[in-house]
This record gives sequence, structure tokens and C-alpha cells, in this order.
Amino acid sequence: MKSREATWTSQSGTEMLARRMTSWAGAPSTCRFSVKNTRTSWTCHWRKEKVF
Repeated sequence: MKSREATWTSQSGTEMLARRMTSWAGAPSTCRFSVKNTRTSWTCHWRKEKVF
């Protein structure tokens, strides 16, 4: 399956948002946290696999 890429940018509640999205994906994901100037950005990549 194709891999999804998501990026969020917010000043606060970034961790919770990323966690919610990763949990919503329901698949092991790898998230990268980067801070540029005064902006926090989360970049998560996860695979969409079949779960029975």
C-alpha cells in the first residue's frame, strides 16, 4: 500500500495532536519533531497495513 505523509504546524498542543493522529492511523508510525524559530512542526510517516 502507499504510505501517507502528514504534517501539522501549531504553537501549542502539537504533541497531543500528533499522538491523536498516530493513534487514529492505527499503525506503527515514525514521527519527527522539529522547531524552527517559534514554530513547532510534526512530521509523521506511517504505512497503511491490513489488520485482522
